[in-house]
Amino acid sequence: MKDILTIGIFAHANAGKTTITENLLYETNVIQNIGRVDTGDTVTDSMKIEKERGITIRSSLVSFEVNGKRVQLIDTPGHVDFSAEVERAINVLDGAILVISGVEGVEAQTYTIWKALRQKNIPTIFFINKMDRQGADFERTLKELKEKLNTDVIPLEDIIKENDLKISFKELSTEKLIEFLPDIEETDELIESYLKEQKGVTKEEILERIKKLSKESKIFPVIGGSALKNSGVKNLVKCIGEYFPKANRTPENKFSAYVYTVRVDDGQKKIYIKVLDGELSNRDNVKLDEENQSKVNGIYIADGDKIVPTYSISSGEIGIITGIDAKCGQLIGEQDKKENYIKIVKPLINMEVSTNEKKDIVRLVDALNILNDEDPYLNVRYSKSTKKIYISLMGEVQAQIISSMLKDRFGLDARLSDPVIIHKETPSMEAVGEAYYTRVSGLKLGVKPLPKGSGLVYNQSYQQISYIKNIRDRQKD
Repeated sequence: MKDILTIGIFAHANAGKTTITENLLYETNVIQNIGRVDTGDTVTDSMKIEKERGITIRSSLVSFEVNGKRVQLIDTPGHVDFSAEVERAINVLDGAILVISGVEGVEAQTYTIWKALRQKNIPTIFFINKMDRQGADFERTLKELKEKLNTDVIPLEDIIKENDLKISFKELSTEKLIEFLPDIEETDELIESYLKEQKGVTKEEILERIKKLSKESKIFPVIGGSALKNSGVKNLVKCIGEYFPKANRTPENKFSAYVYTVRVDDGQKKIYIKVLDGELSNRDNVKLDEENQSKVNGIYIADGDKIVPTYSISSGEIGIITGIDAKCGQLIGEQDKKENYIKIVKPLINMEVSTNEKKDIVRLVDALNILNDEDPYLNVRYSKSTKKIYISLMGEVQAQIISSMLKDRFGLDARLSDPVIIHKETPSMEAVGEAYYTRVSGLKLGVKPLPKGSGLVYNQSYQQISYIKNIRDRQKD
C-alpha cells in the first residue's frame, strides 16, 4: 500500500491560509494556475458565498503527492465563527500546518487552534506568511511562537528582509540548529557528541534528529515566505514530505471509521469519514450502532482538486460515502475505538429564525434540519412555549452566512432576530451583596425577580453618605 498522510492547514482569519493551499496544489502539479481569494477562483473556496466574501466557511478536501506519499489536505476556515469545522478536521489528522502572519504575529484564533492541536498531540509545522509585507518580522514572530505558545520551535532557515520588501532565505548552520534544539532526553547524546568534537556531528545528522522529534510531536519546525508571491512554498512541500509521520495503516483489521463532516447536496447526504481500521468497499453493509446497519452505495476520494468515485478505501484514507445516515462525530463500523476526540466549540448566542411568509415555515424547517446535519452545533429547536424556532451560533458573521445560505441554497427569505445570550436564569428570590473598597467608596448590588416578560431591568443609584457611614460603623466594630 502507498504511504498516506492526512494534514490540515489552519490559521487566524486573513493570514493567507487558502492562498498557501493554492500554491501547494500548484507546486505539486495538481493545478496549472494559482487562484486568488480576491478574484474568487481558488480551488477550496468553491461556494458562491465564499467567493463573494473572500473567506473560507467550510472545510475542503484536496490531495497531492510528495515523496511517494499521498497527502490528503483539509483546508479549514480561519474565522472564529466557524470553529466547528476546525474542531472536526483536527480529530482526523496525522499532521498540521499552522499559518502565522509575519505582520500580525500570534493572534487570538492561533491560541485556540494550538491548544486543540496539542490536545491531540498532532505534529505541526509553522509557516510564517506575508514576509514580503511592510512590518513583517521573522525573528519577532519566532519569538512570539516560543513565548506566547510556550513551545519548542526550531527555525529551519533564516529569512532576511531587504529595503524593497523582497525576501531572501538563508540556511541555518549546524551551530545555529544545535542552539535551537530543546534540552530533552532524545537530544542529549547528540549535543554531548557535538560539544566534545564538532566534526563528529554533521548537519545531516542534526536534521535527521529534528525530523524524528517533529514526527513525534516533540519539536515544531518553522519556515516562512510569501504565499502571494509563491515564495517559500517549495520548502513547505519538502517539509510535508520529510517532517510528518505516515499514517498507521491496518487494513487487515475490522472496519471502523470516524465521521468528521456531513454535506447535503441536491438532497443526497455525503458522509466524510477517516478510516481508522480495516477496509470498506462499495455495497458493503456498515454497522451504525448496536441495532442498525446500512448499505453503502457510493465511495469517493479526493484526487487532486477533484472528487472522484472509487471502489474501496482502507485505513488512513479520507473517503466520502453515500447511502448511509450518520452524524458528525459518530463512529461507524466496529465502534470500539476510545480516542479522545476534542471539543473546542461552545456556541455563544441564540437567535430566532422566521420567515416572511407563513406558507414557507415547512420549507424553513426542512432547510434548517439540513444545515443542522452539516453543523450539529446549530442545535435547531422548536419552543412549545414561545412557538418559535431557535438556533445556536458562534457570532454575527455566522448569522449572516446562515441567512445567505437559506436564501441562496433553499430560496428562503428568512429573518434572524437580534442575538440573545445562550443562557438566562431568572432569580427565584431577592438577594443583596455588598463590597467596600476604600474609606469613601463601596458597592451594593441587589437582584430580585420581576414578572415574566419584564426582561432585564437595570437601575443604579448613588448613596455616598450611607456608604461612608456604613464603613465607619464597620471600622468601629
